[in-house]
Amino acid sequence: MSDKDPGRDRAGERLTRHLRALPPRPAPRGLESRVLREIERRAARPWWLRSFGQWPAGARAGFVGLSVVLVGLGVLGDDWIGAALRYWQASGTVSMMPVHHVLAALTAVEQLGTLFASIVPASWLHTALLAGALLYVCLFALGALAYRLLFVGSHKDGPAPLSRGLAPSNGRYS
Repeated sequence: MSDKDPGRDRAGERLTRHLRALPPRPAPRGLESRVLREIERRAARPWWLRSFGQWPAGARAGFVGLSVVLVGLGVLGDDWIGAALRYWQASGTVSMMPVHHVLAALTAVEQLGTLFASIVPASWLHTALLAGALLYVCLFALGALAYRLLFVGSHKDGPAPLSRGLAPSNGRYS
């Protein structure tokens, strides 16, 4: 059969004609009120409970800025905290014993990191970081799939169980 089969075109035209002749199906009773109620409920939610894209621009910028600062503190914080504690210990403004224990722990962590970096080749670290990123993407994809299977098709009673989420929508399972 070619793409220009006249029998196929006539069958498609007949099907289209018959489908257009069918009367429109009425919506279920109460659908409009449920839809309007859900729209009102979503509009009444505070901005911080909405998706990130619907936050005000200032709040999004503040969140991103705070995230960058926290990541920076996580990466560089060890050096800054250690320097501050050494300064306080040298100046005598803080009791010596707790500062000494914290400095000892920070020094041990720093030495372990230095030893680890000198023993493990950089290519292994890059491979491990790439594998971790791939695993994170897989985790995100599996979470999205699980959400789609478990919660899409939810009913008024709450989230639908797995069997309802995968069941055909012929009305037998509702």
